[in-house]
Amino acid sequence: MPTIKAPSMVYIKGEEMTRYAMQLILDQWISPHVDTSAWQVFDLSCKHRDATKDQVLKDIIAAGEKVGAIFKE
Repeated sequence: MPTIKAPSMVYIKGEEMTRYAMQLILDQWISPHVDTSAWQVFDLSCKHRDATKDQVLKDIIAAGEKVGAIFKE
């Protein structure tokens, strides 16, 4: 089956309750059929926000404004 090229998108991960479920969806249903290499992936977990002193939030906003599409798991 041919792979579909996904458009550019900002993908935000990090919600602990949905991380496992979304990883299953990506691994089993999306990644085998869709090339997501154009996606910018950001970790919005509490641990990462603390480690970056919330800089990751500013980076996500800037990327979202540039790309025009954001998906938050």
